[in-house]
Amino acid sequence: NHSRWRIETWRLNGAFRTELRDILTMDGVDVYSEPFEVISYDPATEISRGLVRPQNSVFSGWIAPGLQNGMVGFDLYAYWMEGVQHQYSYAEFIVPLIASRIADATISVRDDENVVQLSVPWKPFLAANDLGTWNVQLDPKRGFLPVTGTGEWKIPHRGLVLPSSRLETFSVLDSELVGDVAMPKRVEWAVDGPVDFGDGIVSLYRCELKSIQQGNVNPDDVDVVFAKGMTVQDAVQGGTFTADENGEPDGPLRRPGR
Repeated sequence: NHSRWRIETWRLNGAFRTELRDILTMDGVDVYSEPFEVISYDPATEISRGLVRPQNSVFSGWIAPGLQNGMVGFDLYAYWMEGVQHQYSYAEFIVPLIASRIADATISVRDDENVVQLSVPWKPFLAANDLGTWNVQLDPKRGFLPVTGTGEWKIPHRGLVLPSSRLETFSVLDSELVGDVAMPKRVEWAVDGPVDFGDGIVSLYRCELKSIQQGNVNPDDVDVVFAKGMTVQDAVQGGTFTADENGEPDGPLRRPGR
């Protein structure tokens, strides 16, 4: 069983817009669907906006306070590099983990492999204490890019607490120089344990960077605009509206019970 997605992200000064599409294979050729989900976030207003299109349906819109990004489990590449742990996600990405625990890290140099090894404690999402360790190899020739790593945590059987564990590995198979920064180009993750599909089942994720550019993003690229006639759920103002030709409410918000 496997699924394939194409993700496009535009970023500008902390704001972003991300589009998610299915990848279908027809006669041996990859074909990209129309986006079935679009999300934007503006850090200046701390408001997220989005479009969602259920299968064989039409888009509807939504507005919500804070960073609401349901794509975090799909968009592994963006969150690999971002360095922020999102409060709405169980996903735990290696760069945010290193950044948050660098004061507790143990560093060693492996001359035989020309890498720097970084070991950091691993406190899983929602856990009260450290349960394991991440061991990550950094390549000094590529700006200390994390190139391989293994993380593991375990919860022993104690009373009514059932044993649990998680083993995760990653490998950067290829990288690309963007300006003066080495960026992963092909990455693989393997996850064995809870949160994904349960103990004893290994989830394998492959991510390939098709293109990356700097300096080509403007404010319109990081905004979600609602089409005329679209129904929009507004959790900021508390109601529903139909969008006018400018993507704004065409009248007073409709509120439940009114």
